[in-house]
Amino acid sequence: MTVPAASRTAGLRTRLTLVVGGAIAAVSVMVLIIAPIVGELRRETRYAGTVIAQVEQDVAALQAAAIDQETGERGFLLTRREEFLAPYEAGRVEADRRIEALRASSIEGLPDAVAEVDHALERWRVEAVEPEIALAAAGRDPGPLILQGEGRRLFDEVRTQLEALGSTVRAESEAARDRIDLTLRHLVTALLVVYGFGATVCLAVWRLLRRWITVPVERLLGEVERVSAGDFEHPIRIAGTSELVAVAAATDRMRHEIVDRLQEANRAREALEQRAPAVVALREELEPPTPTLPPGLEVVTRFDPVEGLLAGDFSDVLVLGDGRVAIVVADASGHGAPVVVRALRAKHLLSAALVSGRSPADAFALVAPQIGEGAGWFVSAMVLVVAADGTVTWAGAGHPAAMVRTPSSPEIVELASTGPVLGPVPGPWEQRTARFPVPWLALVVTDGVLEARDPQRRMFGEEPLRARLAALDPAGPGAPALLVSDLGEELRRFLGGQRPTDDVTLSAVRVGGRAPAGAGSPT
Repeated sequence: MTVPAASRTAGLRTRLTLVVGGAIAAVSVMVLIIAPIVGELRRETRYAGTVIAQVEQDVAALQAAAIDQETGERGFLLTRREEFLAPYEAGRVEADRRIEALRASSIEGLPDAVAEVDHALERWRVEAVEPEIALAAAGRDPGPLILQGEGRRLFDEVRTQLEALGSTVRAESEAARDRIDLTLRHLVTALLVVYGFGATVCLAVWRLLRRWITVPVERLLGEVERVSAGDFEHPIRIAGTSELVAVAAATDRMRHEIVDRLQEANRAREALEQRAPAVVALREELEPPTPTLPPGLEVVTRFDPVEGLLAGDFSDVLVLGDGRVAIVVADASGHGAPVVVRALRAKHLLSAALVSGRSPADAFALVAPQIGEGAGWFVSAMVLVVAADGTVTWAGAGHPAAMVRTPSSPEIVELASTGPVLGPVPGPWEQRTARFPVPWLALVVTDGVLEARDPQRRMFGEEPLRARLAALDPAGPGAPALLVSDLGEELRRFLGGQRPTDDVTLSAVRVGGRAPAGAGSPT
């Protein structure tokens, strides 16, 4: 049995697990190396900052206490006044307290040095100080005893022992600083080693990730780009981890599917080429023509079928013999190719009736019975017959009302439908006439605009049409084209990428405005 390439290759997850495990192990080793050194440094620093510092303070205080005793005794012997013995007594108490504190120290050799100082102080007090103080207190002259020099010799011994004690403490302090310096050197060395080791690990991880991920992905991208450049027969294969190999295989299957569908599309295109001219011709028939309009009239239309090129919506612009213009916007029920024939028939019937001189209502009455011959379908329509002086005559057959914006007010005037749809329901249809101050702007749409829904199923409705029409100046440059373009873009955003569910037609008419250069042809 052949083993698939993906199963023979170590998975990316397994490799990343090993890399992460190795990185964790490397970090653990770094911690094991550095942690003891940091702990030793903390201990030595604490020892120097607390134990030795306290001992140095005690030794300094002991030296001061010894000097206070010697000074107090000398002052008493010279003055025979009791108050001069106070420094002596205080120094003696302080010396005893400091000696007890130093005896408890853990510094090597310090207890012996303290014992020597204590012994020297005791000899000095017993053999010299106390006899001299006793003679002076008794009123006798201690001079002969002082002149023997025994007190000075004994106090010099005290000084010698205090100096030895200080030397012991200084030696321990220097040793502690040396140990701290040595620990710091060890720490710096360890950090350099850890840094080098970490840099090596990071470099190794980078190279492994590049080998396992970056390079295969770049190769896969190159393969895909080669196919996207047009080489559809190029197979997409890479070497790498099982996951990326699987991605390449899936991409290659997609390439096969695209190639198959492209071949099907080519065959369909070839099959349609013979019928394409007919489809385009039908589309052009449904779109409004581009006649030259009388001065002061401008029409712009947007026509978007819901499927392909053909639709049930249609519009027309007819120049009548008396200088008026008829604008037709209509919607035949249904979608797709069958409704196109019906829409085209209804368009030609309405156009012929209007061009022959019939009013909008009479044209509906003439056309409706012929549309009604096809059971199950109908046409909604709105016909406006406008003149450059601002007059409009209209009739509507079950169609959404036309909206008019006059120059005097942003309030929207509705030209409502005047009868039922053309087809299954007999009339009658009325027609109405109004005259607005020029220039005025009208908007006619099919129900595909009003009933469009966004992804949350909310309806587009009339409000965006009213707001956009009210915001425009009817006399503004290119107002009809701007109105149709803005509403088309707003509807596209409203749909949120969805296709509309019905054909969309928007037609804007300006009466009494100054058409821009080249105007007169609807788009």
